Amino acid sequence: MNNFAKKLVYLFTLFTFISIQSFSQSISVSGNVSDESGSLVGVNILVKGKIAGTISDRDGNFSLDVADTPATLIFSIVGYENQEVELSSSISDLNITLVESILIGSEVVVSASRVEQSILESPVTIEKMDLLDIQNAATADFMDQLEHMKGVKVSRGSLNLPAINTRGYATDANTRFVMLVDGMDTSSPILNFPTGNLVGINPLDLESVELIPGASSALYGPNAFNGTMLMTSKSPFEYQGLSVQVTQGFTTSDAGNNDQNLYSKYNIRYAKAFNDKLAIKVNFAYDMASDWMANDYTTNVDIDGNAFGDIDMRGQPNFNGLNLHGDDVPIPLPLSLSGFSWVGGLPGGQVLDLRRTGFPEEALMEDNDASNMKYDIGINYRINDNLEASLLYRKGGGNTIYTGTQKYKLDGFSQQFISFGLESDKMKFKVYQSSTDGGDTYNIGFLGAAMNEAFSGTQATGGWGQTYLTTYLLALQGYVTGAPSGNVAAAHATARLAADSPIPAVGSSAFNAVRDAIKSSPFQDPTTPGARLVDNSTLTHADFTYDVADWLLFGANFRNYTLDGEGTVYNQDPDGDGVMEKIGINEFGTFLQVNKEIFNGFKFIGSARYDKNSNYKGRVTPRVAAVYTFADKHNLRFSYQTGFRNPDTQSQYIYFPAGSTILLGTARDNAE
Repeated sequence: MNNFAKKLVYLFTLFTFISIQSFSQSISVSGNVSDESGSLVGVNILVKGKIAGTISDRDGNFSLDVADTPATLIFSIVGYENQEVELSSSISDLNITLVESILIGSEVVVSASRVEQSILESPVTIEKMDLLDIQNAATADFMDQLEHMKGVKVSRGSLNLPAINTRGYATDANTRFVMLVDGMDTSSPILNFPTGNLVGINPLDLESVELIPGASSALYGPNAFNGTMLMTSKSPFEYQGLSVQVTQGFTTSDAGNNDQNLYSKYNIRYAKAFNDKLAIKVNFAYDMASDWMANDYTTNVDIDGNAFGDIDMRGQPNFNGLNLHGDDVPIPLPLSLSGFSWVGGLPGGQVLDLRRTGFPEEALMEDNDASNMKYDIGINYRINDNLEASLLYRKGGGNTIYTGTQKYKLDGFSQQFISFGLESDKMKFKVYQSSTDGGDTYNIGFLGAAMNEAFSGTQATGGWGQTYLTTYLLALQGYVTGAPSGNVAAAHATARLAADSPIPAVGSSAFNAVRDAIKSSPFQDPTTPGARLVDNSTLTHADFTYDVADWLLFGANFRNYTLDGEGTVYNQDPDGDGVMEKIGINEFGTFLQVNKEIFNGFKFIGSARYDKNSNYKGRVTPRVAAVYTFADKHNLRFSYQTGFRNPDTQSQYIYFPAGSTILLGTARDNAE
């Protein structure tokens, strides 16, 4: 356990032991909740304006001690209209009958203004999946169900790494999107985009999903540019018991000869409230599947990165196969390097436009495992009727493929989260830290290129380039058996065969030995550079909101990135002394929001936020909206809002040699 985690545990323990509850007149309430068909299980019974509450059992019965009177109890469950009951004395036979809700749009959301409000009266467009939507999802993964939301596109570069895109954007790495699970950002500091449900939430523990399909930086800060998603887990007080879910299926593909690959998902959730003050929950989820294998080796990728599959160009000397790796870099090879004076009159041009022979993607990966495991344990303690403390530990990770400018195999990648929170009816405070372990992640594209150089250096004396050039010229003159004189295509084929002769057969023990050695060696290692990318970065975040008044909300947050890639990605040795230094980035933000009814039916919502990154100037982001209710459940909404994002961590501090160029981050201290 790191020092940050120890501090949060100590803080939770402190609040637990110093909890003081002031008692006034106390009453006991018990009874039964039902509908027209009989008893209802799992109905939430909450004290209005407090955090105290309970749920009905399998027979619909409930009991609750209320410290302050008079009090109002709110009875609620998905699919039914809420019912409120005022009480001033104890009662043991309170019978409540709930009525099914048939009005669309009566859902309550919090993401639009960070306070509870009707979805119809929210100042911006909100899409929501409630508990019933999640339970009834007719998809293998609830993340796929998100695509049924208006304006949402789910892009999958891998079976278990979905990317949420809204408002027309489509990418496997959406750095413009924010995904918060119980208020915690799931973005990895090195990847800078949400890792989907690879490290997310157990579907059995998911209560709701809210999506703002557009800019929301005025409330959620930088990067809430393309959209913001809030996933909320179930309270262990309100959702108790043991839940188990097993899903079995198969995946098939035409390219995989329609072979059936087992697709299994195992989810377990257990929650128990020991009394009205203390509750725990434990979650475990494991997914087991085989990822799609990219095996199109005939499509060429042109110099602009466009892939066209209608023409087979495998015989071309500059062929760049779509799923071949090691053939990405163009090699202009002047004939004059041969030293022969007679090359000037040869056909085929004076500079050969070549590429190395690429290796099939499936040969560079030991398997196409797409397994995923995540688990968490949470403790909730109600200090009094107005304040609840929570402590959560969550860890998730697995194996997947990420496709950016190149492909990366995330092998054993994981993130862990530790958080502490305090919540009352007016205040929310959360501090958390996410720690990333890159595992054995490696760059598949660089692995192919490095293997080619290890087998036969392109520019080495007697290496691939020299062998290719010499053989090509001899074949063109008819001095190589089987290559007709003057036949350019035959000369190229003969030259490639000779230049590739030192390369062992794909899949052989000699081939795999070199592959495994380069795959396990860190990228940019000064002695034996390899393809492995290291990530031991952390993200520490604190967030606070407070209802100053019914019409005024104040919020502030602080975030620190501590980047540590051991020199494989970031510029961690700027002075060149060989000592890797961790990189720190700080961000601060604060906002005010006014939510005021100006006159009957007309509500004004305005907010302004200031954000400052340690490497860039501060920025103010405004939002203005108005909602006019001209009839029951009929509203007109007008809104204006903006979004922005800071350059991501790689854009600020990357130091990445790429051929003859170096990718260099824009942060001043990095460039200098």
